[in-house]
Amino acid sequence: MSTAVRSYIFPIAAALATTGAVWIAGAAATVASAELATSLLLIAAPAPLVVPVLWACSLLMTGKPYWSAVAALAWLVAAMVMAPPLVWGPYLGYVLAGLAGGWALGRRWRWDAAIGVIILLLAPGLIWATVTVGLEETLTELSLQLREAFVAGLPTAEDEASRLAARAELDRQLAATVKTATLIWPATMVLGLIGQAVLIVLAIWVVLRLGGRQWIFRPLTSFLVWRLPFYWVWVLAAGLALIALRAGVWYQAGINLVIVAGLMFSVQGLAVQAVVINRIWGPVMRVIFWIVAGFFLAPVLLLSGVVLGIADQWLNFRRLDQASDGHNA
Repeated sequence: MSTAVRSYIFPIAAALATTGAVWIAGAAATVASAELATSLLLIAAPAPLVVPVLWACSLLMTGKPYWSAVAALAWLVAAMVMAPPLVWGPYLGYVLAGLAGGWALGRRWRWDAAIGVIILLLAPGLIWATVTVGLEETLTELSLQLREAFVAGLPTAEDEASRLAARAELDRQLAATVKTATLIWPATMVLGLIGQAVLIVLAIWVVLRLGGRQWIFRPLTSFLVWRLPFYWVWVLAAGLALIALRAGVWYQAGINLVIVAGLMFSVQGLAVQAVVINRIWGPVMRVIFWIVAGFFLAPVLLLSGVVLGIADQWLNFRRLDQASDGHNA
């Protein structure tokens, strides 16, 4: 396909696909049939991954990238006409994330920097949707539905006192669950955004490799030598300091920072563990170990991974070159 044709085809395809996704999402929000709405939502489910990849490809695989900006503006006008902001708002984030992420990767930014840009562009849509729907109300409604299902499943032969005790215990557990979920919801959103951004970056990389554009990106780092940038230590330290203040919203912020940083360090710790396992066992025993550990020792692996990941920032268990950027992306 010639460069001139690609300059038009890819942006137009991205705009049409995104318009279709917005139309499906809008239809799902307005149809009266719950079954039809569910079917439409299932059709649109891949959009958060597919739409950014399409726009990144439209930017990187054309000879005239400004056509992607023109197509994005045309899509936005059409979306504003055909759907309310609550529907097209998140898709605007997907479009911008794809364009910005493709631009950053095409200029060979560090992987963590490109992921960070995508997170920043996806976050407003998620926050807006959460605020609009209402987090606490949503969790409370979910807990009520779970309570109804549990109560309906209580054996009818039990005496009334046992049933009342079971209901009281269920109410206590559901209230505690809602409180905990509300407390750590910001960390859940951040981890979800990180996961989505990583998937988007990897999907762009795979699609463009298949398209013969291997030269565009910085080389991927092997998991065995992957290491978090050192600034994550300061994220963890800030979280611990806020927890120590024990002052309302600051305490909640500290809890969420610690959860996010801790889980990120646990991934680095798993890389350290993988290096050790590879040194002492052959391929068959490695597979057996990870299967058994994954099923029966997952909490131990994660907790020990946090400790190893933090310690590896200073002790350098894998003897990595501290001056190399390639290990930190």
